Amino acid sequence: KKTTDERAARPLVSEIGVPEMSRMLRTLPLFASALAISSSMLLTGCQQLPPTKPYEQRVAEAMAPYEDLKAQKADLFRAGFNEQVFDYEGIGRVTVKRWELIGWPGDVYLRARIHYENTTEEVKRDAWVWLDVLDSDGNVAGSTAV
Repeated sequence: KKTTDERAARPLVSEIGVPEMSRMLRTLPLFASALAISSSMLLTGCQQLPPTKPYEQRVAEAMAPYEDLKAQKADLFRAGFNEQVFDYEGIGRVTVKRWELIGWPGDVYLRARIHYENTTEEVKRDAWVWLDVLDSDGNVAGSTAV
């Protein structure tokens, strides 16, 4: 049986002539920790993203507001060439024609030609005409004065 002194006197691996083996043994804990970190990063990086919709469906969803606005513009264009005449007793007559929607979805405004005619006996120096645009619930969505 060998004593403790004999074991201590044994040559190291580097002394046997294999310095590379000694270097590898010293860096093994560092390599193991780096491997553990990179494998956890790899698993995190490979998580599945939620599936995306097909291209045609995404384009259709993006274009839906434009198609709605296009249909509304076409409806107003057909009706917009018909003059609308409003007679106000003691005030005069207002004629509105050439209705038109201008803008993009989310930023649309109404343009129209408004004409005031004095049908009273008195002379009017100027006149203000207010145009209120109502939404589908009857609330004022926009207003302008000319």
